[in-house]
Amino acid sequence: MAIEIGDIITISFTERCDGRVCATNIEEIARDNDLYNDKDKYIPAVISVGRDTLAKGLQNELIGKEVGAKGTVAVSAEDAYGERDSEKVHSIDKKALSKDVTIGSYIRHPEYGDGIVANKIGQRFIVDFNNPLAGQDLEYDYEIHEIITDPAEQLTRMLNRLVIGGKFDVSFENGKGIIATKISVVHMDQWTQIKPALIWQLFGRFLSLETLEFREEYENIFNMKPVEALIDEAAATELALEEELENQQEEQLENQQEEELENQQEDQEE
Repeated sequence: MAIEIGDIITISFTERCDGRVCATNIEEIARDNDLYNDKDKYIPAVISVGRDTLAKGLQNELIGKEVGAKGTVAVSAEDAYGERDSEKVHSIDKKALSKDVTIGSYIRHPEYGDGIVANKIGQRFIVDFNNPLAGQDLEYDYEIHEIITDPAEQLTRMLNRLVIGGKFDVSFENGKGIIATKISVVHMDQWTQIKPALIWQLFGRFLSLETLEFREEYENIFNMKPVEALIDEAAATELALEEELENQQEEQLENQQEEELENQQEDQEE
């Protein structure tokens, strides 16, 4: 069966930039090129052909191929991750970002997406939201492993790709995907943050998905731990709040000192 746009498939691939391997989901190749990370899963990637985030040129190459096909394709920057765009570099107030952000940190912005902190000027970070491979011609080796045809299995496999460590019970009927998941109240805020982006990504990848329903079950951790453990956790939380207050005070002092230094430099320049 030939692959069409919107098909959910699994592939192994190796990405090369400037003749060197810069990404792969094959463990042996990752180890041979000093790219291995024990936190990564070296398994075939689940993608929605023509509707995914992989290089457009690679996805176009897969259309019309069948399971078992292997190949190598050269992809121009235009058909990979585009040319670099100066308008995707933004200056962001440090107060809008996590306090542990520094030059070289990767961040996710609600409006601009994923970016890397390139510099810091005064109280603002300069963040580059271009793809790290923007402006580069790439080459891919690939192998197609399977076409996933069952809608519930498609949704399950894509969820496992997008939400690392998540556990979901999925069903699909008449264009409606139903996703049941059990969430600890400890991770409730985290789930609330990732859920809107997850919905957008699922709708963007699935042609047959018309509606989504989430059935969320929250676990009460207070029924699972002895009183002594809860007391210890409360004490630890109080200590953490005290440390946070101290950090905020130190940060305020640092900001004042930086502002005073900037004002002095401006006065000297004048």
